[in-house]
Amino acid sequence: MKIKFLGGAEEVGRLAIKMDFGGSSVMVDYGLIPEKPPEYPLPPEKVDGVFLTHSHLDHAGSLPVYFNKYDSSFYATIMTANSIRPMLEDTIKIANLEGYTKMFNHDDVSQLYSSFVPVKYGDADSIKDLDFQAFNAGHIPGSTMWKFTNGSEYLVTGDLYTRDTNLLNGAQPVKAENLIVESTYAGKNH
Repeated sequence: MKIKFLGGAEEVGRLAIKMDFGGSSVMVDYGLIPEKPPEYPLPPEKVDGVFLTHSHLDHAGSLPVYFNKYDSSFYATIMTANSIRPMLEDTIKIANLEGYTKMFNHDDVSQLYSSFVPVKYGDADSIKDLDFQAFNAGHIPGSTMWKFTNGSEYLVTGDLYTRDTNLLNGAQPVKAENLIVESTYAGKNH
C-alpha cells in the first residue's frame, strides 16, 4: 500500500490522503486551510472512492474541486453530508465577497452530492478488492474513522475524541494492523 499526502502533512488543515492499494485507490478527506485567502491541497488525483471523516472545512472544504474534475463515489454519514453543504456554499459566498479566486462553484457542490453514498457506523462494503467499514470517531455528530482491508488492515482517522459527552459517545478502539491518525492536538486538552 502506498500513501500520498496531497495536504495536511506537517501542517494544520487541508488534510488530503491518497491511499493506493494496488487494485484500488481511495482518498480520505480533501480539505482546505480557512485563511484569507483559503489554501488548498495539491491537485486531486483520480481514485475509486472519496471518504470523508467529518464536515469541518479543514477536512472537507475542497471536496467540490475533486468532483469538478473526476467522477467517483463520495462516502460519508448522512449527518456529515448534510452539515458540509452549507459550509461549502458559504465558502463560495465568502470568495465572492472577498474577491478570492474560486476553486469551485455551486454546480461542483451539486456534483459532489450526486455522488453521495450514505454509510452507517458498523456497515461494511467494498470497492473493487478493498473492503471498508465506518466507525464513530466521537469528534462531532457524524464523524467517522474508516477501516480499509486489503490483505492488511488500515484505520484512518480525522479528528477523534474518546470520551463520552452529553452529545456523543466517544470513539472506541478498532482492531487494525496499521493506524493513520490526525494528531494536531494529541495529548492536549483544547
